[in-house]
Amino acid sequence: MNLSLVVRVLALAGVLAGCASAPSGSEPPSFGSLIDADEDAGPLVGQGAHRVRFVLRDPHTGEPLPHHPYAFSHGSVDLPFVAEEKDVYQGITDGRGRTAVFAFDQPPPREGFFLRPRLGEGDQGEQFRLLLPGDEPVFAQAYTLVICTDPPQRYLGYSDRDGYTAYVASAQAERVQLFLDHDPDATCTDEGKNAPAEHAGTPEPPSEDNGEGEGSEPADDERS
Repeated sequence: MNLSLVVRVLALAGVLAGCASAPSGSEPPSFGSLIDADEDAGPLVGQGAHRVRFVLRDPHTGEPLPHHPYAFSHGSVDLPFVAEEKDVYQGITDGRGRTAVFAFDQPPPREGFFLRPRLGEGDQGEQFRLLLPGDEPVFAQAYTLVICTDPPQRYLGYSDRDGYTAYVASAQAERVQLFLDHDPDATCTDEGKNAPAEHAGTPEPPSEDNGEGEGSEPADDERS
């Protein structure tokens, strides 16, 4: 199964000194939460008696993200209603931040669902993950994603409890940069090519990781 690539960026500890790690004693919010999938509650994607639905949330506040582009996938099973090579469903939430209702013939493992915000659209896709030394996920770090098109496409967000950013999608290979802060005017720079990042395979239901790299802002990736 070929899902979107995760680009893992291990930023220098000094750069991330002011950001938050996952709070101890409590479960910080992730991008999505599972809700009851009422058959008549929303648009139905797929076929089958086993249905799931999610609310897309801001990991910084836990609030729903209404009318927001999202990417949806599963870490261990193919989505029968997605034909693209990346096996990622792309949609837009409703006015209450809810996704479509996803239907399956067989009950999929619930721990494998992966929902996150999305920038852009198309069959090409990947995302970044922020880690501190020791592979500790960086929670609630402000970031800006830039797709280096003309004009640039930007996304300002916060990393979730597993250090993941929004998913980046495009119709063709595009250069992407990540800046560790919110900058609505961020533009792509050649300097970003000096910040190495390593691809770490599939964005599994977050926790297992392979490979790492070091870099400072901005991080840069050339998609193929």
